This record gives sequence, structure tokens and C-alpha cells, in this order.
Amino acid sequence: GEALNDLGMLITDPVKQADTFQELAEIHYLEEGNWEGAVAALNNALDLQPNRIAAFSRIEEILAQQQAWRALEGNYLRMIKRMPNENLKARLILWKSVGDLYYRVLKDPAGARVAYEVVVHKLDPTDTQAALTLAELYALERSTAPKALPLYHKVLETAEDPAVPARKMVDLYLALEDHERAFCALSALVLMRAANDVERNALQMLLKRAPQWPKRRLTDELWRRHVLHPDCRNSLAELCSIIYRGAPHLFE
Repeated sequence: GEALNDLGMLITDPVKQADTFQELAEIHYLEEGNWEGAVAALNNALDLQPNRIAAFSRIEEILAQQQAWRALEGNYLRMIKRMPNENLKARLILWKSVGDLYYRVLKDPAGARVAYEVVVHKLDPTDTQAALTLAELYALERSTAPKALPLYHKVLETAEDPAVPARKMVDLYLALEDHERAFCALSALVLMRAANDVERNALQMLLKRAPQWPKRRLTDELWRRHVLHPDCRNSLAELCSIIYRGAPHLFE
């Protein structure tokens, strides 16, 4: 292993040098059981050639086997710094991977939000699944939950199954006690024929709480008391009202 490492340092051709470091990594890991040395050698190869996807995939594999999740986090961030800005596809995969690591493994939703904000707001605003994941992360805390709603509305237009974001909107509007919008989202589920029994019952309960339809016309007194702006409730407004009823053509 040491001889191969020394050889790698002496080789001037970057491709051959990177090949040597990759071979050294396998010796460290498979023959010596030295996973840290293997990762270091693979990083040497990637420093020379950042587009060596196989080398980074091997780092992911080794660190996942060792359950060295914080080391994997560091290597993701190191790889993002290496990757040229123009390699959009690779950067997108890396940011989503680090977001999933934070969310699913490290149980760090704040870190996951940051990663997925980069994906959705900077790298690929058309990625429906990433937008759904970011909305799900926002919805975890009441302070950030309102940020999820515009994402669900946007995804609703492009999702293969619009019932998925519609159902998320129902849950979120109910959690935020916005019953009118929850009613609208539930109605959408019913119209899509995607509502389950619980959702249909919830819609009926909200219907019972809805204001009753008016049974007669508003009188002048009801207009003044409940509809007109306070600034319009004065003697001049009443005089104009009398003139309008007597000579409406003057207001045309």
C-alpha cells in the first residue's frame, strides 16, 4: 500500500495518477480493512479528476457499509465544492443526496431544507418530486409550514397524481386552521373522485359550519350596518343614497 501511494505521488499524468489512487483505495479497504485510508485515496483521485463518478460512488458505498454518516456528509459537501458549476446534473444529484442523508438518516430536517432549497430554487425548479420533498420538510414545523403551500399549489399543476399534493394541502390547511381553504382542497379531491371516506366526512362537517345562504334581500339598514365602510356611514353618504334612488341617471 505504501509503495503504491508513493508511486501515485510520483506519477505526473493526472489520469494515471488517479487510476493509481483508485487501485490503492481497493488495497486499503479489501486487503487491509482500512476504510479511512481507502476514502482518503479515493479523494486524492477525485481531487485530480472530479468527474470520476465511479470513485465517488465507491466512497458512498464504503461509508454506507461503515455507517459513517457524518463522514459521508463531509464527503458530499467536499464533492459539491469540487464539481464545476456547469455540471448541473451532477450537482443536482449531489444536493439531493445530501438532502436525503440529512432527512432520512441524520434526522436533521433543517439541514435537509437547506439542501432541497438549493435544488428547488436554484438548480431545477421543475423537479416535482424535489418540490414535494421540500414542501414536506417545510410542513414539519408550524413556523415554516406556510412556505409549503405555494409549492403544493405549483406541483398540483404538473403532478402525475394531483390528488397527492391536494391531500397534503388539506392536512396543512386544517393544521393551520384555515378551514375555508381546507374546504376548497377537500372539494377538489371529491371532484377528482380521489376522496376517501374520512375526507368526505370532513367535507360534510365543514359544510355544516359554512354560513347559511341569505333568505331575503338586504335592507338599507343592513347595508349600512354590515356592508358599508365606516367612512361611508355619514349624513353625506345617506344624502347621496337618497339622490341615487330618486335620480340614478345623475350618476351615469
